[in-house]
Amino acid sequence: MMKCDVIRDLIPMYMDKTASAETEEAVREHLKSCRECKGFFDSWKAYETKEAGSENKKKLERAAEVSGADIAELEYKFASLSSKLKKRRLRNLLIAIAVAVSVLTYVTIDIVNTLKRKDKR
Repeated sequence: MMKCDVIRDLIPMYMDKTASAETEEAVREHLKSCRECKGFFDSWKAYETKEAGSENKKKLERAAEVSGADIAELEYKFASLSSKLKKRRLRNLLIAIAVAVSVLTYVTIDIVNTLKRKDKR
């Protein structure tokens, strides 16, 4: 079974659906059996999805109470994780665009070359 610190580090990837199937399964299993990490996960999820503002604060307070962490520390970690996720999503989008442009360029060049060969015959 993984340590809580490792699970908490993996939660952003788990939420972003960028973790491997094995990692996702390990996180799911750990969350079933660990109340503190489940509270952390629920609070992070509530913060990330921006449900009702006062409800987020209550969930963060509960997570801080359960885990023994300071509420300011949790808010800082959540903000940091949110920022990292936004950067990761932007990076992934830019990579997808670059791949699409590359494929489109290759297909266009291939079509042009095929047409040139047909004209020479």
